[in-house]
Amino acid sequence: MLDRPRGNLDPARLNSPPWRSASMPATGLFTTALSLSRFYDDVHRPDGRVAARLGSALHAEYLAPQAVGHDLFVDGPVEWSLGLRVDGGEIGMGGIGGSCAWYSPEHDYSFAFVTRSLGTFARVDALADAVEAALPSQAR
Repeated sequence: MLDRPRGNLDPARLNSPPWRSASMPATGLFTTALSLSRFYDDVHRPDGRVAARLGSALHAEYLAPQAVGHDLFVDGPVEWSLGLRVDGGEIGMGGIGGSCAWYSPEHDYSFAFVTRSLGTFARVDALADAVEAALPSQAR
């Protein structure tokens, strides 16, 4: 069963210093779509800022599949790195409410969509289709 920490919908609690400084996977990220797309544009680059912070060996390990198999939550095959989904060379992560961000090596672009409401991935799928349709034909 999916659940959320008590008070997760209370803006006063969410904006409090203790909440913002806590380490909570899957609920503790405060960001914008622009920042996420910039992160995904950088994370795959061996000469990027993430690689510079991690060093080349750790950066390569960070992006390499660490767990491969059937994911019971998404009910399908997945490849996970150290925190990112890396299926077929695409690097990304989705969220329960429909937020999603990734880098596509096939099309050489990064993308991010964040939402303040719960929903499916139908919105982000439609946006991704529109972006890829607008790319020059050699990028498709």
